[in-house]
Amino acid sequence: MKVIDNDDTTSTLTCEISHEEMLIIMAGMREICFGVDIHAFDTRLGYSKEQVSILVRQLRSILDEQGIEP
Repeated sequence: MKVIDNDDTTSTLTCEISHEEMLIIMAGMREICFGVDIHAFDTRLGYSKEQVSILVRQLRSILDEQGIEP
């Protein structure tokens, strides 16, 4: 993983990430959302389960568009 740009004015971080790294991140997020029961999920993670689920779906969509299989 490599940082390409960090734009503080728009709070945007642009990174270069490998297919494998993306799959690892997605696997971890799916496990957090669906594999384990985390008491006070929102408080512990700082984000709701729904927010994390949306991000997983968005990442999956990106991989699908690129023809990258897990």
